[in-house]
Amino acid sequence: MKRIYLAFAIAWRLHAQLPPGHDIRSILEERIDRLHQGVVYRFSSPPGGCFFTWVNGGNRYNPARTGRIPVDAARGNIIRYEEEASGYPAKFGIDWSTMVENWDYVTIGESSWLAPVSAELIVRASDGKMLRMTVEYKNHRHFEASTKITFGKDR
Repeated sequence: MKRIYLAFAIAWRLHAQLPPGHDIRSILEERIDRLHQGVVYRFSSPPGGCFFTWVNGGNRYNPARTGRIPVDAARGNIIRYEEEASGYPAKFGIDWSTMVENWDYVTIGESSWLAPVSAELIVRASDGKMLRMTVEYKNHRHFEASTKITFGKDR
């Protein structure tokens, strides 16, 4: 499934370059095989976009963001998430922020799972002070639960 997702992403980029009558499947397979070092997706989001809202001193703001998402080409999994946010309002109290989250395979029980392993957030306040937070995730656990909910006469 992950290989299909990667193939779709590459096909999107190739769409305008593909001459009529060429087999896109063979071209995609060739390009995927050459991408063993990884693929990097870049993104940008305007203010108020699809990210979380910052709260500072009772004020709320969702700034513009740009970033990169490096992906393991062999498996199609995210291995890192990087974002930079800027354009905060003048009186908000924050000028700039950046966040990096690293993902890797961790052993939970006897299985290997892709999970976040570390994160770093750096914020530059309007008064020039810098705030740096680092997180190391460890002792990963896997939890599952199930339930059955019914409504009406079948209680």
